[in-house]
Amino acid sequence: MEPYGPALDRGIDAAICLALAASGIFTGWHLLGLHRNARKIAEIYIVATRSYYAAGYLLVRMSNAACYLAYGGTAFTVDAVIGSCLWAILWIAYLRRSKRVANTYGAVTFTSLA
Repeated sequence: MEPYGPALDRGIDAAICLALAASGIFTGWHLLGLHRNARKIAEIYIVATRSYYAAGYLLVRMSNAACYLAYGGTAFTVDAVIGSCLWAILWIAYLRRSKRVANTYGAVTFTSLA
């Protein structure tokens, strides 16, 4: 048994959620301000939130953090992780391929690795 129990798990989760919320506000501010790098910031935010779900799922499965699920947490289930990954793929594809997004934020430029 962990010495701090579910309180520590919830505290860490709350801190990460607050950081993601602040990142979401930052991303929204850039998108509404029509900044040129807003699309890249949005993609980073999407990947960060999906990584949080995937890491949370792994931590719940690998540790005693399963008490999080017992106390009503539902974000770290297989369905939630798969759904959030599909959501991320769709949104990033939209941000990169949409003519509407390209007209608003500029065309995507891909740099060559060669």
